[in-house]
Amino acid sequence: MGCSRRFLLALGLLLLTAALGTTADDKDKEKEDTKMFQGVWVVTAADFAGAKDSDSQDATLTIDGGKFTIKTAKGEHRGTFRLDPKKKPKAIDILGPKEDQVGLGIYEVTADSLKICWDQQDKASGRPTEFVTKANTDLRLLVLKRPEKKKE
Repeated sequence: MGCSRRFLLALGLLLLTAALGTTADDKDKEKEDTKMFQGVWVVTAADFAGAKDSDSQDATLTIDGGKFTIKTAKGEHRGTFRLDPKKKPKAIDILGPKEDQVGLGIYEVTADSLKICWDQQDKASGRPTEFVTKANTDLRLLVLKRPEKKKE
């Protein structure tokens, strides 16, 4: 009996240690991705509901901390976001001005490129699983890059 108690205790400690290690790694991944999001981005391609989105062409996205501002020809929109890089694909929650507005999405980020696909209907269809939009949905896709630096 004593041996199985020691085994269960050792197994419990091993699982707890693994869980704590994963949490630290997850926080590091979130911080790293959040850092990569920061700054100004230019929209290079935009789709909405399976078609090109002309409203988002030539838009800029500015990210500062967990806040964003997107400027289009039709105006300016602000909000906040949360990242979850441990999900596959990586997940983003885009939070609107009202508490119940949450667009569930996915993202891919590198130093020079950012791709975000999300459902604009506040959780209606759930989180997308791929970077495509489809007709008769409220899925939006933005492909962005860092603006080119002006040569002097």
